[in-house]
Amino acid sequence: MLEQRVWQLYLMLPCSGALVAALNYSLESYAEQLDDFLGPWDEFLANRKWVMGYRMTYVDFLLYEALDWHREFKPEAVQRCRSIVQYLERFETLPNIRQYFASDKYSKWPILEPLRPWGYKKPQERDAQRRS
Repeated sequence: MLEQRVWQLYLMLPCSGALVAALNYSLESYAEQLDDFLGPWDEFLANRKWVMGYRMTYVDFLLYEALDWHREFKPEAVQRCRSIVQYLERFETLPNIRQYFASDKYSKWPILEPLRPWGYKKPQERDAQRRS
């Protein structure tokens, strides 16, 4: 069940403004409500090292990626969530993860496919392209 909650968070950015456009849901409205989505995760992680407690599972990889995407999307919202920030830092300082992130095999962007309204180009690249 917890995995499904992570998937909901994971899919919010890719789906906002795309698949759920018919529901009048946009990236802007999602950004306005982001604290409501992140708050429960911040509380949940407050007394845990990993999602299941002290043992890391594959769900931690899903949650890390979802939270990292949200950090890219609206960094100030994630920064307000102390437990989430600590969780992200804990994940990123794992020796194998740190080594992978430092390698040529890792690429942070693009996050999503080109057809999505967010996640293919970094916001500053997208804004520069619009101005030209």
